[in-house]
Amino acid sequence: MSRLKAFQEKLKQRTKFQLFKSLFQALSTTVVTVVFVVVIIPNSPKASFDSIKAFSDEIIYQVSVNDEDNAIQGSSIKVILENQLTKEVNYIDVGQSMGSFTGLNPNTLYNLQVVFDKGFGDEVLAKTEVYTEAAFTAAFSGYNLLETGETSYLNYLVNIKYSDEFNYDTVRVRYGLLYPSSEEIEIFQTIAISPMQTEFLLEDILSYQAILVVILEVEDNGVFIPLDEVRIVLPFTIHSSMYLAYYNDHQAAFHLYFDYELPSATYWLETRLNDYLIDKTEVKQTGFDHHSSLHLVENLLPERDYVFQLYARYFDPITLQTKETIFSEVSLTTLEAFTYNYEIIEYDNYYQVTISTNTDVFDQGFYDVYYIEEEISYYYSGSVFDFIQVDDNYSVSFRIDKQSFTDYYIEFGIRSSSEYYYRIKIERIEGK
Repeated sequence: MSRLKAFQEKLKQRTKFQLFKSLFQALSTTVVTVVFVVVIIPNSPKASFDSIKAFSDEIIYQVSVNDEDNAIQGSSIKVILENQLTKEVNYIDVGQSMGSFTGLNPNTLYNLQVVFDKGFGDEVLAKTEVYTEAAFTAAFSGYNLLETGETSYLNYLVNIKYSDEFNYDTVRVRYGLLYPSSEEIEIFQTIAISPMQTEFLLEDILSYQAILVVILEVEDNGVFIPLDEVRIVLPFTIHSSMYLAYYNDHQAAFHLYFDYELPSATYWLETRLNDYLIDKTEVKQTGFDHHSSLHLVENLLPERDYVFQLYARYFDPITLQTKETIFSEVSLTTLEAFTYNYEIIEYDNYYQVTISTNTDVFDQGFYDVYYIEEEISYYYSGSVFDFIQVDDNYSVSFRIDKQSFTDYYIEFGIRSSSEYYYRIKIERIEGK
C-alpha cells in the first residue's frame, strides 16, 4: 500500500471515531438531562357527601370539598348524576355546597359522584348510589349566601322542596349556632313560614367559626315534629380592616386592624400610582390588642392619585386552602406641595413650640400626649391652637407641659380645621 493510500485510510478511521464519539457525548448529555427532570404533582382534593335526600323526581345533595395542596384551579370540581340513560353535571366550589338534580324518573337507580378534573383526566373523589322514591315529605333543597358587603353578619336564602303528600297547616323553621367549643346549639330562634313556601330568608347570622343548624318543623296534633335538618358551615372570615388616619402632600397614614384570633396570617400593603405598583410593604401585628401602630407611607408625590390596598395571606381551616385576599382599599389625591418650619425650646417644666408655613390649607397647630403601658400606647391628653396670619405667612406658638410620669411621648404638628384627614405630624418628643 502506498503512503498516500495509508494516510487516507487512517483519516477515514479517525473520522469514524470522532463521529461515534460525538454521538456518545450527545447521548450521555440527553440521558443526564432526563434523569434530573422532576415533576411534582399536588395531592388531590378530598370530598364527602354530608347528606343525600331523595324524592320521586329529585335528588338533593350536600357535599364538602377541601383542598390542602391548592390543586383546584377554576371550575374543576363537579357533581355528576348518571345512569345508563342520562347524565347531568353540576359544578361546585371548594368548601361546602348544596344542590339538586330535578326532573328525574321515579323508582330509578342513579350513580352520584364528586369528580375532580385534573386537566389530564377525571378523578372520582366520592361516590354513592341513590334511588328515587318519596322518602321525604319536605326537605331543604339548597341555600345561598347573599352578597351584602358586610362581613360581620351573614344572610342566607334557604330553599324547601315539598312532596305531593305534604298536608300540614302550620310550618316553622328553627335555627341556631353550634360552636366548636360547645355540644349544644346556642340561641335558637324561630320563624313561621307558610305551608308550601319554597324559600325563606335568614338574616344577621353572626359571622364566626361555627355551624348554622336549621330545622324544618310542622305541627301535628298540637306537637311540632322535625321533618328535616341542614347544617351549614359558615365561611371562614378574617376580621381585618384599614382606615385612613391622615394625609398631606408627601405622606399617608393608616390605622390597620388585624384579626387577633389568626396570628399566623401575614399582611402587606400595596401602593399604586396610576395603576402601577410602586411599593409593597409587609405589616405585622403588634401586641395582643389586635391592632398595629399607625402605618405611615412616605415619599409620595404632591397632587397625585394613589390607591392603597391591604392584603392578607392565611390558612382557611374549612377548605384547608392557603388564600390571598384584599380586605380594604383607600384612594386619595395628595395635597399640593408646601413648606413649613418649626422650633422647639425646652424649659424645666414645658416645651415651647413655634410652627410657620406658607399654605392656608393648615390653620391649626396641635399636640397629643400618649402614655405607654405594657408596650401599648394610649391617648392621654392634647390640645389645638389656631394659626395667626401675617401677610402670606401663617404661624402658631403653643406650650406643651411635661408630664409627671416617665413612660410617655408627645406628638405635635399641624392640621386643617375643616378637612379632618389633612394633617402632618412634625415631631415626636420622648418623655423624660
